[in-house]
Amino acid sequence: MRRHSTESWTRDKDTLLLDYSNHYNKAQNKCFISLEYHFQSGAGGSWTNNISLWDVYENVKYGFFFETHEVVLKPEYHVENSVGSCEFLDKKCKTIGRL
Repeated sequence: MRRHSTESWTRDKDTLLLDYSNHYNKAQNKCFISLEYHFQSGAGGSWTNNISLWDVYENVKYGFFFETHEVVLKPEYHVENSVGSCEFLDKKCKTIGRL
């Protein structure tokens, strides 16, 4: 993924998924956006997930989640999943469920 300016993002050859969803919270009068970026991160089909939650108008990051999925081909095919970091409202988390 390449960031060309503060407002535009484009895919590169390693991008598997680049998506977002937004939500307006009427009670807080805030607009939130969740950015989800999956990219190829090694041989054999391994990939990484990077998800972040932002307050759109204040440009404040509320949380992030970083997870790797390593494809192991030998001796037997399997995928090893590992959460690299997870934080929501300045508190550590272990799963994406907190975002």
